[in-house]
Amino acid sequence: EKNARLGTYETELDMIFHKIKDKENQFQEEKSQHIALQEKVEELKLEKKDLVKLLTESQVETERFTLVVKRLEEDKKELGRQVRDMGEENKQLKRNVNRWCRYLLIDLIFSICVFQ
Repeated sequence: EKNARLGTYETELDMIFHKIKDKENQFQEEKSQHIALQEKVEELKLEKKDLVKLLTESQVETERFTLVVKRLEEDKKELGRQVRDMGEENKQLKRNVNRWCRYLLIDLIFSICVFQ
């Protein structure tokens, strides 16, 4: 009977030992998963840092582009004013040329009439 009880205790101890081993294995596996997750978190933090840097650079480039577009629009307006001014100057020059041509034509006609 003693041997039977010892056999039962040994069996129970073996079962407890296996349960402890299973728990240790489960703990090691969870620990490995936790370490892998921590590594992944660190990778994601680095990626986030890179993305924030890229976003900041992109915002700076966008601001620069906006300034360039504004300058180009101002230049376009200025060129438009210059073209209008040149058009007005051109009209004035045409009027002056026409006036001088009339004066020269009248002077020529007068000279022809006087010398005949």
